[in-house]
Amino acid sequence: MVWAAKKKDSKPPKVEITSPKKGSSFQIPTELIIKGSAQDETKLEKVTAAILDENFNPITLIKPITVIDNRAEVNILFDLDDIQLNSGKYYAKIGASDGTNIGSDFAQISLIEVPRTLDALYTVTTPTSTETRLYKIDQNKPELIRTLNSDYFGACANSRMQSIRIAGMKTGGLFSLSAKELITQWETPISIFTTEPYCTDIYEGPNGLTYVSATKGNLYGYGQFGSPSVSFSPIKNYQFAKSCITDKYVISSQQSNAISESRIVVNFKNSISSRE
Repeated sequence: MVWAAKKKDSKPPKVEITSPKKGSSFQIPTELIIKGSAQDETKLEKVTAAILDENFNPITLIKPITVIDNRAEVNILFDLDDIQLNSGKYYAKIGASDGTNIGSDFAQISLIEVPRTLDALYTVTTPTSTETRLYKIDQNKPELIRTLNSDYFGACANSRMQSIRIAGMKTGGLFSLSAKELITQWETPISIFTTEPYCTDIYEGPNGLTYVSATKGNLYGYGQFGSPSVSFSPIKNYQFAKSCITDKYVISSQQSNAISESRIVVNFKNSISSRE
């Protein structure tokens, strides 16, 4: 008796991207076409294409490609019109599977974000300690557009989220207003920042986040929704005074709660490690 064992498939599909060319740059908004091919010596079960960020996370839908027998020709369009995308390194990807092995090819590209433009000017006044007014400067004439029943610490524009952020000091919270519709998107009570609600800083940071720090509280980063997406704690017995946020670091001036002393502290955004 002779036994015949099925030969194991150990070869992944062969995948090639012919367009876009590696190193190409594109200004958002743009239509980006991925061209290429995938084939296998026996069969193909699945072929897909997508655009990925620098961490290889998809920024578009992962689109399926039609497979005929053991080959697939790729010619698919991606409409990149998201004003939220930052300038930087991205990848066009074609991936293929034969049911056992996976093959892929990448083309590194650069995307250039939508340039910022000055759409409007706003100013904030505080006629009383419990009232904050937001004005839009139109044709050199201020127009009252919102009145908030709160005190006032500071405000900033969030360009990526197309919103205006206003922070109270003691009685007010953190408000997010749509810059176009001028309606309240969300409101967060100031009490979640600290038991002694005094804001110490508010400004627009990278990646579409508005950062707010408070006395004896953390530094919080707010994006599209009314809950912090990131937070950082001060060193023990210190509080945040002023901060600077980059894509990789949190650089802050922190003031001692007990003595007249301040320190410059650098935190790594993706780590709990810090340097003083």
